Amino acid sequence: QKYFRVASRDLQQLDDTTQLPLLSHFAETVEGLTTIRAFRYEARFQQKLLEYTDSNNIASLFLTAANRWLEVRMEYIGACVVLIAAVTSISNSLHRELSAGLVGLGLTYALMVSNYLNWMVRNLADMELQLGAVKRIHGLLKTEAESYEGLLAWPPAPSLIPKNWPDQGKIQIQNLSVRYDSSLKPVLKHVNALISPGQKIGI
Repeated sequence: QKYFRVASRDLQQLDDTTQLPLLSHFAETVEGLTTIRAFRYEARFQQKLLEYTDSNNIASLFLTAANRWLEVRMEYIGACVVLIAAVTSISNSLHRELSAGLVGLGLTYALMVSNYLNWMVRNLADMELQLGAVKRIHGLLKTEAESYEGLLAWPPAPSLIPKNWPDQGKIQIQNLSVRYDSSLKPVLKHVNALISPGQKIGI
């Protein structure tokens, strides 16, 4: 139980982590199938799909192996319990201490021990997994909101917005800096651009 609960929790998280890129890649491939065929990138995306599939299958294989490992151990423990109950019941029955009905009842309950042990350990592991999901959600809720620098504010000041805005479909970018996290360096630094009305821009 001690080994299975830890291993199953980590393997289930690994399975979920490797499954998300696979599903995302599949959805993106379906959406951009026309573009992929136009540039003849079928082999590249197929190879990427196989890599994601292999990663997810490895995690699923180890998770299945952990479940089989638990079943073998639980069946072994259950068999030991049944053996002890059978030997004890038969020895007491030979000495006229137990009736045949009580012996049969004891063996029946002993046969159910492995199933209940398996059920208990699996539910404990599943409970720990669900609690881990709650912990991750709690961590996301505690994540600090991104800070915006510059004149960006909401609601904007009335003096910054002209009355006839927007009179043209023009986009003007001034000193744009973007970073993935506040602790990282900017990936875009002081970008200035002017997109005229009707102009086509590729990103």
